[in-house]
Amino acid sequence: MDNKRQLDLIQRLGQLLLSAQPLPHRLTQVLEQLQSALPFEVARVIVLDESASWSLAFPPHAPGTSQNGADALWSNTLTGELFHLREPIQRPIDQRRCYVAWPIGWQSRLYGALELQIQQQDSPAPELMQVIQALLPIFATALSQSQGANGQPILSLAEQQRLDTIATQIQSPLLLQPLLADLLSWSVEHTAASNGSIHVAEANGHGLHLLTFELPHQENSPSTALVPSTRAHDLAKIALANGRAMIRQVDGLTHFAAPIVHNGQLLGAIALEGAKFQSQALLFVQRLAELAGPAVVRAQFYQQLADAGSHLQQVFDELPTGLALTDANGTLLRANPSWWQLWSIDPTVIPAIKLIPWDMLPHVLARLPDPLAFSDLFTKPITTATEALVVMQGPWQELRLLLMPVRDMLGLQSGFLLAANDVTREREVDRLKSEFVSVVSHELRTPLTSILGYTELLLAREFAPAERREFIHTVHKEADHLANLVEDLLNVSRLDAGKIKLERWVMALPKLVRELVAQLNAELDVERHRLLLDVPESLPPIYADRDRVRQILSNLLSNAIKYSPEGGEVVLHASVLQKPPASAPSLPPEPALLISVRDQGIGIPQHELSRIFERFYRVDNSNTRRIGGTGLGLAITRALVELHGGRIWVESTPGEGSTFYVTLPLATEMLRTRR
Repeated sequence: MDNKRQLDLIQRLGQLLLSAQPLPHRLTQVLEQLQSALPFEVARVIVLDESASWSLAFPPHAPGTSQNGADALWSNTLTGELFHLREPIQRPIDQRRCYVAWPIGWQSRLYGALELQIQQQDSPAPELMQVIQALLPIFATALSQSQGANGQPILSLAEQQRLDTIATQIQSPLLLQPLLADLLSWSVEHTAASNGSIHVAEANGHGLHLLTFELPHQENSPSTALVPSTRAHDLAKIALANGRAMIRQVDGLTHFAAPIVHNGQLLGAIALEGAKFQSQALLFVQRLAELAGPAVVRAQFYQQLADAGSHLQQVFDELPTGLALTDANGTLLRANPSWWQLWSIDPTVIPAIKLIPWDMLPHVLARLPDPLAFSDLFTKPITTATEALVVMQGPWQELRLLLMPVRDMLGLQSGFLLAANDVTREREVDRLKSEFVSVVSHELRTPLTSILGYTELLLAREFAPAERREFIHTVHKEADHLANLVEDLLNVSRLDAGKIKLERWVMALPKLVRELVAQLNAELDVERHRLLLDVPESLPPIYADRDRVRQILSNLLSNAIKYSPEGGEVVLHASVLQKPPASAPSLPPEPALLISVRDQGIGIPQHELSRIFERFYRVDNSNTRRIGGTGLGLAITRALVELHGGRIWVESTPGEGSTFYVTLPLATEMLRTRR
């Protein structure tokens, strides 16, 4: 090796020795490059420390070499001779190898030694001796500037390798909680601490909060050790405020805290508690805290993203609005539970639905009055938000469907977002408002017109007693109509507020029917209809509110007479319920009386049967508009029947008539005791 190459090697190795890397890393790299330029078999660097000396072997995994370099390859006798003489020595080991070593020191201070084993039986190559001799002062400088040379602890090669492994592990994306748990576990494991915790800085930097702690299992450990001490928290705050590790001894326990800092940002602190800590173990925790800074920043960022994603997912899942996201071809990407619930789709078939709406159609087709209109919503180009109303029946449901294009980062359309809201109740409220205004204004105007007209006539001139009596009778009848209208409205209000209380008694239905028919004969034009009664006197008594049952039957009979043609037949039938009619809904198990009112009126279309008991709802045809009415009677009747624990339903054929069924509980001993 010529002089220039020797000088280049010395310069390169000198720069390595004085670099900012950990000392074991520097020594390993120097010996590696030295071996590639000037052959030797094995080498060892000994570092003398006031508290704990250590050594580094190279290559680390040479046959017969242990991790810390203390093994049979090296003679303690020869090393002792080197430190005693404090000058380079060369000794034969066997016929093949010889031992060459140099003390590393300056003036009277000895910092360590460099030992080599070479294969030459004669003297070492002059080039090797010259290079090493030139490097000895730089070795001394490196060791003197290191913590070990100043009497401070220094990491062993095994500890440094452990930190290297940890550094690789924490490079992968981790959430904050698992990362800090790992950091704490490694710290507690390495120091054998009895108590460990990690305290994380608040977002405003003015406080700390405990995020995780670990307590190694100890037999017969006192229960007071089940939470980290406040001293650990206080010391963590001090360490973070000062930006350096802190150690204290209180009541026979050692408390240690190492700050986690990155680019001047205070992130948190690792706090440990134990009887006694080795200084080298605490240095490991300090280095671990320094290493953790960038990883904690990354983990906090990942945690924020994960939390934001989790929050969005919770909102997505819990939102009552049904949401479905598709690609540009209609392939379903994701949908929330509300989407499937609004369309009443069986959860078992959801995995098979891939295309929207085509895979949904078989499951909603039976409820769509106009399937073609529904499919047209998705076949037209959608470039802006489009709103449509989807009406379904069986049961009646109205969905407001919003279709919106979704665009990617470049502004190109990449899919669609579909949002569905059930507006059945909302639209029903709007309809009820409109119906209320329309019906009430009509029902008020008609009798008021008659009342005003006849009273004006009576005030304008004199009439014969018979005529005057007829006018007054008409005014009274129209006023009674107004009173009934007001009573219906009040009943609806009371039912909504739950203010109608039943006064139940054991009562006979036949007697009530006779009284009711007598009243109807006086009030209604029943001579134009045939009213047939099939109410046996032998019927068992019912347990009900007499006035409310009278109201129920009066509403049903009045409706039947009102909507039946002149000469039509109205039949009131009552019997003990044995076998429910095929059209009956689910009925209570208690014994009941079945009452039916059948007419030969205009009938009700099949698709309107489910809505006939809604408030203000009236079948939309010319007959109902001609006949009039508020549309509240059947709604009130259903509410009163259900208050008794009964059920009401209807069978009807347009043009042939309708049959309304009502069940009321029998006066069994059980029902009497409920009162």
